[in-house]
Amino acid sequence: MTDLQDKKLKATWAYGLVSIICPFFFVAAVLFYQKAAHSEFWHTLNVDNDTDHSAAAMMAFGEFVQLMCWLGVGSFIGTLLSLKSIRMQRRVAGIGLAGLALKALPLLAVLLLWMRASLRGL
Repeated sequence: MTDLQDKKLKATWAYGLVSIICPFFFVAAVLFYQKAAHSEFWHTLNVDNDTDHSAAAMMAFGEFVQLMCWLGVGSFIGTLLSLKSIRMQRRVAGIGLAGLALKALPLLAVLLLWMRASLRGL
């Protein structure tokens, strides 16, 4: 194996591994941010007050939406890195394809559920 092929193989593996890790990194970063930024809110809630229950529900929903948005960004970046890894290697099967499949499975599940719900509505 030549030196150039060895560097290309290492770069392919690096792109593939980063593409797999990317969404998990984004989720961990968002959870760390939410824990640091919103900890005072969660500690000052009064369980006897109905207004605080509503505020807690809205905050939990907001944190969930924030987490899902950043997970989408991480998955998009991971997908791009997976495609870059696949383009760099000569064969299709490899770590880039594994990263792409990891990103495609949740999307495929949502697509199948959406199609099933739309067919039932007809």
